[in-house]
Amino acid sequence: MFSHQQFAFLCVNGMPCGFRMTVEETMVKTLKSEPCAVSTSTDFLDIASCTKWERSTVRGRVDCRQLLSGTEDELAQFGRELDALAQTHGFSASLELVG
Repeated sequence: MFSHQQFAFLCVNGMPCGFRMTVEETMVKTLKSEPCAVSTSTDFLDIASCTKWERSTVRGRVDCRQLLSGTEDELAQFGRELDALAQTHGFSASLELVG
């Protein structure tokens, strides 16, 4: 069965640093399809081969805004797991579909 690839922004704010690996492992577990090729109009500074964690304004916490790709089902599963992690550990996280 063919599944259409989509792009989404991973948006994380104020996550405790210790959960970076958990988010990375969740991406590996849920986003199994090959990354999409991007259009020529895409800003290549928005595309990275690794997750771009940045220091948050709150000490000991990190933020991230990262372009991801996956099938609709993969992104939905990742979004559910990300939401559960954020709610359990008190930070803001979302997956915003592009287009």
